[in-house]
Amino acid sequence: MKRNWLLLLIGLSFILTSCLEAEVDIDLKRDGAGEMRMKIFPLDSSLNPIIHELESDIRKDKNYKDSDITKGTESDGRKFLFVRKKFNNVGEADPNCKFVSQKDHDEFIMSIPSDFLGIVKRVKVNMPGPIFESNVKNYEGRSLIWDRTSSSANRLTIKSKPPKPIGEIVTLIITALFVVGGVAIFIFKKIRNPKVVSQQYNFCPECGTKNNSDDNYCQNCGQSLR
Repeated sequence: MKRNWLLLLIGLSFILTSCLEAEVDIDLKRDGAGEMRMKIFPLDSSLNPIIHELESDIRKDKNYKDSDITKGTESDGRKFLFVRKKFNNVGEADPNCKFVSQKDHDEFIMSIPSDFLGIVKRVKVNMPGPIFESNVKNYEGRSLIWDRTSSSANRLTIKSKPPKPIGEIVTLIITALFVVGGVAIFIFKKIRNPKVVSQQYNFCPECGTKNNSDDNYCQNCGQSLR
């Protein structure tokens, strides 16, 4: 039976995990593949030894042989453990997560086990396309951030629109370039070839002098031109 990814990651005991907090980032593609990242902190720097024990347990677990595991230190002196795991389906990383891709939308569901409600403080999910519905309102574009408090629910649901195909995006770009290019060429031709207004003249029947078209009398001899 597949064990909980969070339980594996924070698997010392309830006493130890109650001293930890975690932030989870999940990137999803339409085919269900993606990456899960978790950053784990002790509540206080005096609890830093827990991070060392946790790292040892994770490195021994065969489920994490392909994971990238690193350690670091926060500005307040707390040690943290950073675990990065790629997956072909998010359920492989955590069976409490589910991703379903349909023709008109994609849906992600995450349920946090009750033992970890106080530990998981923040969850960020990057969906394949723009998010249009969620029980958590803090989303923009394709990204959602779930800042959890002690009163937060244990379930997250997200729906997103399918991303536009690359071919459609390329077509839109080419069309826009043609339109902009056409306008630029039109303006250039107008600048290079300004419209010439032809001038009409009246020639005096008496002396042959050239007069303007709106002259009533010849400018030279005074002969009527009407």
